[in-house]
Amino acid sequence: LAEARRELDKALAEAKRRRREAESEAPGKPTKPGDIVRELERRLAKVGDALAGRVSVTGTFSAEALRGLGPGSAAERTARATEQTARHTKRLADAVKTGGLAFA
Repeated sequence: LAEARRELDKALAEAKRRRREAESEAPGKPTKPGDIVRELERRLAKVGDALAGRVSVTGTFSAEALRGLGPGSAAERTARATEQTARHTKRLADAVKTGGLAFA
């Protein structure tokens, strides 16, 4: 038990020594969660600035073209569904005529 206690004390002393070394090597390094978040935001802002200098976008915005990208109006969806129902009904009717489909 005494040997285990000495090893524990030795490991704790080593850990304290390493912490002091790490803290002395990196002054100003963020240690609190708030500091880390602020540092991350600062670095991300630099990335955004760097990308902004390299990327340019030209063109126009058309609200009418944007409307065309949507799923369409309710009337258009109803018309499409009706056409699809008619196609499937025709296929069923053709299958019954040729004997490929039988109702029990």
